Amino acid sequence: MIEKVRQLTQCDRRMTIVELEQVGISHGSIHTILSDDLKIRRVSAKFIPRQLTTDQMECRMMVAGDLFEKSTQDPTFLTKSVTGHESWVFAYDPDTKVHSAEWHTSSSPRPKNSRLVKSKEIVMLIAFF
Repeated sequence: MIEKVRQLTQCDRRMTIVELEQVGISHGSIHTILSDDLKIRRVSAKFIPRQLTTDQMECRMMVAGDLFEKSTQDPTFLTKSVTGHESWVFAYDPDTKVHSAEWHTSSSPRPKNSRLVKSKEIVMLIAFF
């Protein structure tokens, strides 16, 4: 049974204990095999935030500087301005931290997720205040 559980977890490290019950043993026994015999545990991926490129940082600094300069020169600038925001909304739900959990030994490196794979369908969401 231990070898069957080892083979299943090596084929698909994202399998849950409920999915591993297809071997024909109980939930508690599978948990004991995984933790005591195989010495593996379920580890969630570490999410790394997206990093801005140098061009993106410079563009944001220029826009912020222009807006600050206009607000100091014209005292009525804020009363005349309209704030807007646009964002692309993807047509799928990305994996959560729980969905990314995998079985790993204590010496194996933690999995990492950095950028989401973009879906083919996107919609632009625009809001003005």
